[in-house]
Amino acid sequence: MVILMAITPESLHTHERLTINTNRLVDHTTRTLTARWATAWRELSTEWETAISQIIATQTAGETLHAGQIAQLERVTRALTATAEQLVTLTDGIPDAIDGPLNEILADTTAATRQIVAAQLPATLRPGFALVSKPAMNAIIERTMNQVHAASWPLTDDAISAMKTTLIRAVPSGWAPGRAAGEMLERTQTEFNGGLSRAMTIARTEMLDAHRSAAGQLYTANKDVIQSWVWTAHLDARTCPACIAMHGTEHSVETPGPEGHQNCRCTGIPKTKSWAELGFPELDEPADALPDASQWIDDNPAAAQRALGKTRYDMLTAGDITLNDLATKRHNTGWRDSWHATPIRDLERKART
Repeated sequence: MVILMAITPESLHTHERLTINTNRLVDHTTRTLTARWATAWRELSTEWETAISQIIATQTAGETLHAGQIAQLERVTRALTATAEQLVTLTDGIPDAIDGPLNEILADTTAATRQIVAAQLPATLRPGFALVSKPAMNAIIERTMNQVHAASWPLTDDAISAMKTTLIRAVPSGWAPGRAAGEMLERTQTEFNGGLSRAMTIARTEMLDAHRSAAGQLYTANKDVIQSWVWTAHLDARTCPACIAMHGTEHSVETPGPEGHQNCRCTGIPKTKSWAELGFPELDEPADALPDASQWIDDNPAAAQRALGKTRYDMLTAGDITLNDLATKRHNTGWRDSWHATPIRDLERKART
């Protein structure tokens, strides 16, 4: 059996700094997108107020509007056209919002990974670190931008369709025109911002996947020293059950990942071969400093129950299921396979067998 080198406190500290900086840059991108969407809505809101006023006035006059008639009203058509144009501009601008932060993330990933690996090795063995070539890094960036574009293009049509549906639903009968108009405007804005929510998920997920891809290539390029990578989650009350289950699992350097769910912030941390394998059998290796998920659950029952939910927590602590049962890999058409929390009904079925 191969005995792996411990992940040292210094490695964890550098890994945490890398994670914090990566998340900071991702959050910066989502704030940029939020600001752009807000500006766009301010420009559109007057157009929509006028369109909704036309609908309300027509209905107040006693005329019954069918779905097709609402969508064909002059002011509604103008508002929908202006909105579609804004959404096209917004989605076309997602790659631009990502570009600068993504390049910084990849550069930081390279520097931090070098430090994480070095911190696990004897001071006398700090070998040269093979870098990922510029063309390979450019390929990661290009693939990320292509993924963003492919995932973003349906946003406009989906948002416009949702806004039409909102107009067609109308409002409860008997409402005063002012209240009805305000409610319809709020619903319309909510559907418009649904595009923002999806855009932020796309940006966040693809940027973090690019970070993971760059790290994976660095692991492969240095597999003479790196034995594996370890799935690392931030263990707290908000961590999803799948991420808790996957935390601490080891994977070969050739295995991509972590393949978390959308918006997942889990990361991988490289783990070197043992000092004995690297030619230093006489040196005592320190204990592994990576927190253990099962121990965290035992030590933090309140937080663990909030994270897992009472049913999962009770089943786990009763021994009806194992930690590994909490994560299930799902196939996702058009994206990639990813790990998600196992549905409770599946856990209950397993517990009965």
